[in-house]
Amino acid sequence: MTCVLCSPLDVAKVRLQVQAAHGLHKYGQGWNTLSAVRTIVKEEGVAGLYVGIFPTLLTVPLFWSLYWSTYTSFKEVFQEQFPSSPPFVHHVLSAISAGAIGDVVTNPLWVTRTRMQTLIFQARPGTPPPSVTTFGMMSSIYHNEGVGAFYRGLGASFLGLSHVAVQFPICKRVGHTLI
Repeated sequence: MTCVLCSPLDVAKVRLQVQAAHGLHKYGQGWNTLSAVRTIVKEEGVAGLYVGIFPTLLTVPLFWSLYWSTYTSFKEVFQEQFPSSPPFVHHVLSAISAGAIGDVVTNPLWVTRTRMQTLIFQARPGTPPPSVTTFGMMSSIYHNEGVGAFYRGLGASFLGLSHVAVQFPICKRVGHTLI
C-alpha cells in the first residue's frame, strides 16, 4: 500500500534529481515536489506518477522477506560467535548484514525502476516517453550495458545501511524493545 501511495513522490523525487543532468528544470527546482507532481500529471497524466511501480511492487516485499529471514539467522550466529557482546551489537551487525543481502538481491530491480522513471529525458520535447515493461527495461540494460549496470549505486545503498548503527542503539537507549 505504501508503494502505491508514495509512488508519485518517488517519481517526482527521481525526476527532480536527474533533470539538471539533462539541462532541464521543467519539474521545478530544489524541494518543489508539488510542482514536479503537477508537471508530471499535466504532461503524462496520472499514469506518469506510477512509472516504475511494478518493479517497486516486486522489490519491497522481496527485500523485506530477505531482510527479516536473514536478520534472525544472523542474530543467532552473532549471539553464538560473540556471546559476551552487548545485545545491541548483535542487532546492529544482524541488521547491517541482512540489509546488505537484501540490497545485493534487489538492486537490479531498483536500477530498473529508476531507469523507467527517467525515460522521459530520452524523449523528444512534446512527445511522450517510450513505453517499456519491467522486463523490457531489464533486457535493454543487460544487452546494452551488461550485468554490472544492475549494481550501479550499490555502494551508496550499503552506506545507507549505516542508519541502523544509529537507530538500534538509540531505540535500545530510550527503552524500546528490539526484535
